[in-house]
Amino acid sequence: WHRWIYDDYYRSYLMPLERYGLEVPHDLVEEAWNRIWNKGYIHEVAQFLAVGWPLHYWRIDPMTDDDFEWFERKYPGWYDKYGEWWVNYSRLSDPRGYGPIAFAEVDYQFPLRCWTCMVPCLIREDMVVDRVDGQWRTYCSAACHWTDTVAFRPEYRGRATPSMGRLTGERGWDARYHHWDLADIQEDVGIVRDDGKTLIA
Repeated sequence: WHRWIYDDYYRSYLMPLERYGLEVPHDLVEEAWNRIWNKGYIHEVAQFLAVGWPLHYWRIDPMTDDDFEWFERKYPGWYDKYGEWWVNYSRLSDPRGYGPIAFAEVDYQFPLRCWTCMVPCLIREDMVVDRVDGQWRTYCSAACHWTDTVAFRPEYRGRATPSMGRLTGERGWDARYHHWDLADIQEDVGIVRDDGKTLIA
């Protein structure tokens, strides 16, 4: 992760853009690393993807004891924070015996999506909620909040915002499918085969 953030993304991609006049927000690169490593974002994403298996084209396998040992060795304290949840995931992973883990009592709150970048708002202390353009919106971070409420307004620094910067429409999965039945969502996203079975059960 450190190499991807600092070498591949920051040094190879962002920093060369400065010669063309782009102001690279160096502090945001540091915060990206902080969120991924110190705030556990990668582990929160794994839980999010595992919970959403009824709506994906794939499913994360349950963890084994070897997996638990590997994570605890690589990320000390991991088991205390995430281990019990993954034990429950293993217990509930057989779709023939249980309903989706998203509906089980396993101490997990399904996150809202960020209006700007569309990733789930997984780090609760970083989440921003604001009423913008007459609707309540959630943002995964102050940077995404600023992007929508300042930079992606119809005009920024005296210049019109191009169409790609205008965040409109049904941007959130949770807003689009609010009050839908799970079976109808699965059909709408295209994971029901011609024989009526899903691709993930």
